Amino acid sequence: MGDNLDSGNSRDGDTRQADVVLAWLVKHFPQVAVSMGLQNSGFLPVTDAWRRDGDFVDNLLNYQNRFATGMDDRTRGAHLISFYSHHLSIVAGAVYLLTGLVPDLHPDRLMIRF
Repeated sequence: MGDNLDSGNSRDGDTRQADVVLAWLVKHFPQVAVSMGLQNSGFLPVTDAWRRDGDFVDNLLNYQNRFATGMDDRTRGAHLISFYSHHLSIVAGAVYLLTGLVPDLHPDRLMIRF
């Protein structure tokens, strides 16, 4: 992965490091879609997405049917958890290993779009 970057003491330094991490992810893990700074682009904080009368979660669970037939709710839920935790861990791990920064993974700070 290369040398850890200086963690910096400024937001500009953190932004530059985030750009390096995103470029590395695109090159090595193109299946992991991640964006930064898209607060007004249709993304919802994870906590808000879970509170939307269940519609958001139902849509995510129903989408899992594209990957196999005959799955029940428990299997779709397990697949959904596995998929998103795998992708989130790749991103969080890359941020830490490439920059030394610990990403803020609070559900109010994470955003999702479907």
